[in-house]
Amino acid sequence: MTVDRSTLASAFLASLLVAACGRQDTTTLAPSPTPTHEPVSPSESATPPLKSVPVVELTAPPEPAAKAPEVALPPTVHVDTGHEREPVLTKLTIARRGKVKSDLVTIESALEFYAIDNSGRYPDSLEPLITPDVNGQVYLKGATLPLDPWKNAYVYEPPGPGNPIPRVSTLGSDGRAGGTGEGADFDNPAIRAEFEKK
Repeated sequence: MTVDRSTLASAFLASLLVAACGRQDTTTLAPSPTPTHEPVSPSESATPPLKSVPVVELTAPPEPAAKAPEVALPPTVHVDTGHEREPVLTKLTIARRGKVKSDLVTIESALEFYAIDNSGRYPDSLEPLITPDVNGQVYLKGATLPLDPWKNAYVYEPPGPGNPIPRVSTLGSDGRAGGTGEGADFDNPAIRAEFEKK
């Protein structure tokens, strides 16, 4: 029996197609199910109401009261006047006391030299101490008598009963007898007492 070549070729191609188709996955993917949405009631879909929270106002703590600056006080020193120990608070007061002491010592020394030259007699006032003698000499230098630091004249008392030595004093800043501090009296016997203590 004679077989037509075209027929054989057709059969061979057909077998190839069948084999090829058999290798393919004949399963088909099922379509994805369409999601269904159930109806939601308005009460379920609404956002729950927020609870009211009380508002607390924060206030800054009160500022501490400013502390007053401390004022440093000058050191207290004492000057022995011969009567009582008095507080002196300033360097100016100490300088004034120093001038008084220097003046009183100078005047007392001049009175002693005057008494030596006049047979132990002291003058009735301080004026003779600045009055030139016959030789042009004076017992106190200067044309005028020294004044105390408060521009007051020193008080002079010649020796007398109960007062064996001449007394020269200042009445202090107030110019009156007595007083305290810079207003206190100060005299040459008080200076002598200070030297005797030393």
